Amino acid sequence: MTTFDRLVLAVLALLAAAAVTLVLVGDRVGVRIVEVSPSPDAAQVSTLVRPRVLFDQPMAPPARAAEAPLRITPEAAAELIWSARGVTLRPRRPLLPAVTYTVRVDAGLASNQNRRLLREFSWQFTTAAPAVVYLGPDAAGREQLFSAGLSGDPHQLTEQPEGVWDYHVAGDGSAIVYSAPRDQHGNDLFAVERDGGGARRLLDCGSDDCFNPRWSPGGGEVAFARRTLPGPPRVFLLDARGGAVRPVLEDVSFVGFDPRWSPDGEWLAWVAPLENGVRLARLSDGSTTFVPSRTGEPPEWNRDGSKLFVTDVDVNDAHFRTRLVALSIESLTLDAPESHYEEWGVRWAPDGERASLLRREPGAGGGGQVWTVESGGGQERQLTSDSAFDHGPAQWSADSRYLTFHRIALEIAGAAAEVVLWDTAADAPVAAPLTGRSPSWLP
Repeated sequence: MTTFDRLVLAVLALLAAAAVTLVLVGDRVGVRIVEVSPSPDAAQVSTLVRPRVLFDQPMAPPARAAEAPLRITPEAAAELIWSARGVTLRPRRPLLPAVTYTVRVDAGLASNQNRRLLREFSWQFTTAAPAVVYLGPDAAGREQLFSAGLSGDPHQLTEQPEGVWDYHVAGDGSAIVYSAPRDQHGNDLFAVERDGGGARRLLDCGSDDCFNPRWSPGGGEVAFARRTLPGPPRVFLLDARGGAVRPVLEDVSFVGFDPRWSPDGEWLAWVAPLENGVRLARLSDGSTTFVPSRTGEPPEWNRDGSKLFVTDVDVNDAHFRTRLVALSIESLTLDAPESHYEEWGVRWAPDGERASLLRREPGAGGGGQVWTVESGGGQERQLTSDSAFDHGPAQWSADSRYLTFHRIALEIAGAAAEVVLWDTAADAPVAAPLTGRSPSWLP
């Protein structure tokens, strides 16, 4: 062998040794976790959170569900959703409020390259206590967003110079989208985190009025109404991440406001004032459906999206009785449930076992009263009975225990609205009323 041959063999031997070393070191390093959410030791986390782990390489999910390597304590029934480099734990019910949870990732979890997670990893986070968000007056009398826990201590979330017009809480409770007027004409769209941080403008609407924002079920889009004076409002969609805006329907003859997403995000329904009803659009193909409704009240979906409820007026009744009408999405047929009362403002509990609604005797004076009704026509309970107050629709907490609604005294001129927090288990308010209106829960 020549000197050159020996040199080549030596280099090849060194390369082979280096390759073996890299394999051994790689096996020693194994799979690494590069990100988790919620972040370790995070507080005030939504009870609807879905803990997630991101790895540094594509993973091989276990063949059997019994080998699930991601666990949460206190124990909560959940399923694992795998992606190429991550796994998400999706609880079947909201987590308990004000509880510290620990998430553990078992050692031995394998990647597609058969490398292993060499040691167990765990982290903790604490869920938020039940809280509501509502519109209330600031020191200058302008309406801002406030939050309050069950103790009733308010915390101001926004400081808009001209106040806040309306808002909507994202499904996971992480953010609030709202519309706010300019100092002259026009409303813009903003977003803020649940604690009031991270305020940002989502859409500059110029001289147009943008209002009635609603997060999509996945949180990626916002449906809203936009009006260019002197014309009527129309419904648009905003990409919350990229900022692109498009009309729901290209046909400008379809006007409306107060959009409502179906739970699966397939449909969007809104009040159609020029048609005296509610218009639905299937977003996948642009097809539309119309439901008569002469009250102007926004529609409401049931929990699984199989029905859309609207209110209409019984013109055969001397007192113009308001009634609920249900549209079956599968058959696109209408059904009006039998009831002795005037009814509106229906809302479903997240567990699907009860609904709240507003009722009043036909022809009776006073405002609507808050009732709950078990699904399938079961037990009915009247929560409020003071006809001197008119009540707004009641909203359910994520655990289906608490309700919140506002009330207005009818016999006091200029009376301020009050936000009520109600415990359905105790059948009583949990705190003194707060000054404000239009409450929703922060899950």
